[in-house]
Amino acid sequence: MLPQVIERMKWKKFGKVAGQERGVLEPGIVEINSEEVHIIDRKRDVEQDLGDKLRVTINNRKLQLLKEMKEKREKENREKLAAYTSSNAKQANRPIRRRNNDCTIKVNGFNPNYTAKKLGEIFGQAGDVTRVVIPNKNLAFITFAQSVYKYDAYEMFNDKAKDGCILQVTLLDNN
Repeated sequence: MLPQVIERMKWKKFGKVAGQERGVLEPGIVEINSEEVHIIDRKRDVEQDLGDKLRVTINNRKLQLLKEMKEKREKENREKLAAYTSSNAKQANRPIRRRNNDCTIKVNGFNPNYTAKKLGEIFGQAGDVTRVVIPNKNLAFITFAQSVYKYDAYEMFNDKAKDGCILQVTLLDNN
Protein backbone atom coordinates (compact mmCIF):
# COMPACT_ATOMS: atom_id res chain seq x y z
CA MET A 1 0.00 0.00 0.00
CA LEU A 2 0.99 3.56 -0.48
CA PRO A 3 2.55 5.39 2.44
CA GLN A 4 -0.19 8.04 2.28
CA VAL A 5 -2.88 5.39 2.80
CA ILE A 6 -1.01 3.80 5.70
CA GLU A 7 -0.64 7.20 7.32
CA ARG A 8 -4.38 7.89 7.00
CA MET A 9 -5.20 4.57 8.66
CA LYS A 10 -3.42 5.77 11.80
CA TRP A 11 -5.62 8.82 12.14
CA LYS A 12 -8.21 8.84 14.89
CA LYS A 13 -11.81 8.34 13.97
CA PHE A 14 -14.31 11.06 14.62
CA GLY A 15 -18.03 11.65 14.31
CA LYS A 16 -20.42 8.65 14.21
CA VAL A 17 -17.64 6.09 13.89
CA ALA A 18 -15.36 7.45 16.60
CA GLY A 19 -15.78 4.46 18.89
CA GLN A 20 -15.84 1.68 16.26
CA GLU A 21 -13.13 -0.58 15.03
CA ARG A 22 -11.49 -0.01 11.74
CA GLY A 23 -13.05 -1.96 8.84
CA VAL A 24 -16.68 -1.62 9.90
CA LEU A 25 -18.61 -0.12 7.08
CA GLU A 26 -21.27 2.40 7.62
CA PRO A 27 -22.92 4.85 5.27
CA GLY A 28 -20.43 7.50 4.21
CA ILE A 29 -17.40 5.33 4.93
CA VAL A 30 -15.16 4.15 2.11
CA GLU A 31 -13.99 0.57 2.09
CA ILE A 32 -10.25 0.15 2.43
CA ASN A 33 -8.80 -2.03 -0.26
CA SER A 34 -5.36 -3.53 -0.67
CA GLU A 35 -5.33 -2.82 -4.46
CA GLU A 36 -2.90 -0.28 -5.78
CA VAL A 37 -4.12 3.20 -6.30
CA HIS A 38 -3.03 4.81 -9.54
CA ILE A 39 -2.60 8.51 -9.40
CA ILE A 40 -3.42 10.20 -12.66
CA ASP A 41 -0.59 12.34 -13.97
CA ARG A 42 -2.47 14.91 -16.03
CA LYS A 43 0.69 16.64 -17.18
CA ARG A 44 2.13 13.44 -18.66
CA ASP A 45 -1.21 12.51 -20.27
CA VAL A 46 -1.55 15.96 -21.83
CA GLU A 47 2.03 15.83 -23.14
CA GLN A 48 1.42 12.38 -24.60
CA ASP A 49 -1.83 13.50 -26.26
CA LEU A 50 -0.10 16.57 -27.73
CA GLY A 51 2.78 14.38 -28.97
CA ASP A 52 0.32 11.99 -30.64
CA LYS A 53 -1.55 14.87 -32.28
CA LEU A 54 1.74 16.36 -33.49
CA ARG A 55 2.82 13.02 -35.03
CA VAL A 56 -0.52 12.69 -36.81
CA THR A 57 -0.26 16.27 -38.08
CA ILE A 58 3.29 15.71 -39.36
CA ASN A 59 2.32 12.45 -41.08
CA ASN A 60 -0.70 14.13 -42.71
CA ARG A 61 1.52 16.97 -43.93
CA LYS A 62 4.04 14.48 -45.35
CA LEU A 63 1.27 12.66 -47.22
CA GLN A 64 -0.07 15.96 -48.54
CA LEU A 65 3.39 17.04 -49.76
CA LEU A 66 3.96 13.68 -51.45
CA LYS A 67 0.58 13.96 -53.17
CA GLU A 68 1.40 17.50 -54.35
CA MET A 69 4.80 16.38 -55.66
CA LYS A 70 3.21 13.46 -57.52
CA GLU A 71 0.57 15.75 -59.07
CA LYS A 72 3.27 18.25 -60.07
CA ARG A 73 5.37 15.49 -61.70
CA GLU A 74 2.32 14.15 -63.56
CA LYS A 75 1.49 17.66 -64.77
CA GLU A 76 5.07 18.18 -66.01
CA ASN A 77 4.95 14.83 -67.81
CA ARG A 78 1.64 15.75 -69.47
CA GLU A 79 3.13 19.10 -70.57
CA LYS A 80 6.23 17.39 -71.95
CA LEU A 81 4.07 14.87 -73.80
CA ALA A 82 1.90 17.65 -75.22
CA ALA A 83 4.99 19.58 -76.32
CA TYR A 84 6.49 16.45 -77.86
CA THR A 85 3.34 15.50 -79.75
CA SER A 86 2.82 19.06 -80.97
CA SER A 87 6.45 19.23 -82.17
CA ASN A 88 5.97 15.90 -83.97
CA ALA A 89 2.80 17.29 -85.54
CA LYS A 90 4.77 20.31 -86.74
CA GLN A 91 7.40 18.02 -88.19
CA ALA A 92 4.71 15.97 -89.92
CA ASN A 93 3.43 19.12 -91.64
CA ARG A 94 6.87 20.07 -92.92
CA PRO A 95 7.63 19.30 -96.53
CA ILE A 96 9.84 16.27 -96.93
CA ARG A 97 13.28 17.24 -98.06
CA ARG A 98 14.45 15.02 -100.83
CA ARG A 99 18.01 13.86 -100.77
CA ASN A 100 20.17 13.90 -103.77
CA ASN A 101 19.60 10.39 -105.12
CA ASP A 102 22.26 10.72 -107.83
CA CYS A 103 24.48 8.32 -105.90
CA THR A 104 21.95 6.17 -103.98
CA ILE A 105 20.55 2.71 -104.58
CA LYS A 106 17.79 0.79 -102.81
CA VAL A 107 18.54 -2.81 -101.85
CA ASN A 108 15.96 -5.51 -100.94
CA GLY A 109 16.26 -9.24 -100.28
CA PHE A 110 19.52 -9.22 -98.33
CA ASN A 111 20.17 -11.40 -95.30
CA PRO A 112 18.29 -9.86 -92.32
CA ASN A 113 21.34 -10.47 -90.10
CA TYR A 114 23.46 -8.07 -92.15
CA THR A 115 24.54 -4.87 -90.48
CA ALA A 116 25.18 -1.54 -92.18
CA LYS A 117 28.91 -2.26 -91.94
CA LYS A 118 28.54 -5.65 -93.65
CA LEU A 119 26.43 -4.18 -96.49
CA GLY A 120 29.01 -1.40 -96.87
CA GLU A 121 31.75 -3.99 -97.27
CA ILE A 122 29.79 -6.01 -99.84
CA PHE A 123 28.76 -3.03 -101.97
CA GLY A 124 32.18 -1.48 -101.48
CA GLN A 125 33.31 -3.86 -104.24
CA ALA A 126 31.48 -1.58 -106.70
CA GLY A 127 32.96 1.68 -105.39
CA ASP A 128 33.38 3.99 -102.36
CA VAL A 129 30.33 3.71 -100.08
CA THR A 130 29.70 6.91 -98.10
CA ARG A 131 26.52 5.95 -96.25
CA VAL A 132 24.38 2.89 -95.49
CA VAL A 133 20.92 3.24 -93.95
CA ILE A 134 18.82 0.22 -92.93
CA PRO A 135 15.34 1.47 -91.92
CA ASN A 136 14.06 -2.10 -91.51
CA LYS A 137 15.28 -5.67 -91.99
CA ASN A 138 14.10 -5.87 -95.60
CA LEU A 139 15.30 -2.54 -96.96
CA ALA A 140 18.56 -0.62 -97.21
CA PHE A 141 19.69 2.60 -98.91
CA ILE A 142 23.34 2.75 -99.96
CA THR A 143 24.95 5.99 -101.05
CA PHE A 144 28.16 6.02 -103.09
CA ALA A 145 30.77 8.74 -103.44
CA GLN A 146 30.12 8.99 -107.22
CA SER A 147 27.03 8.22 -109.27
CA VAL A 148 28.94 5.90 -111.60
CA TYR A 149 29.40 3.45 -108.68
CA LYS A 150 25.65 2.93 -108.30
CA TYR A 151 25.46 1.65 -111.90
CA ASP A 152 28.37 -0.71 -111.22
CA ALA A 153 26.65 -1.98 -108.05
CA TYR A 154 23.41 -2.51 -110.00
CA GLU A 155 25.21 -4.63 -112.61
CA MET A 156 27.23 -6.57 -110.01
CA PHE A 157 24.47 -7.38 -107.47
CA ASN A 158 20.98 -7.09 -108.99
CA ASP A 159 19.25 -10.51 -108.99
CA LYS A 160 22.43 -12.17 -107.71
CA ALA A 161 22.54 -14.65 -104.80
CA LYS A 162 24.50 -13.65 -101.70
CA ASP A 163 24.54 -15.84 -98.55
CA GLY A 164 21.41 -17.72 -99.64
CA CYS A 165 19.43 -14.57 -100.47
CA ILE A 166 18.74 -12.97 -103.84
CA LEU A 167 19.57 -9.28 -103.82
CA GLN A 168 17.29 -6.83 -105.60
CA VAL A 169 18.96 -3.53 -106.42
CA THR A 170 16.95 -0.50 -107.57
CA LEU A 171 18.47 2.69 -108.97
CA LEU A 172 16.94 5.80 -107.43
CA ASP A 173 16.22 8.83 -109.59
CA ASN A 174 16.44 12.48 -108.58
CA ASN A 175 12.69 12.89 -109.16
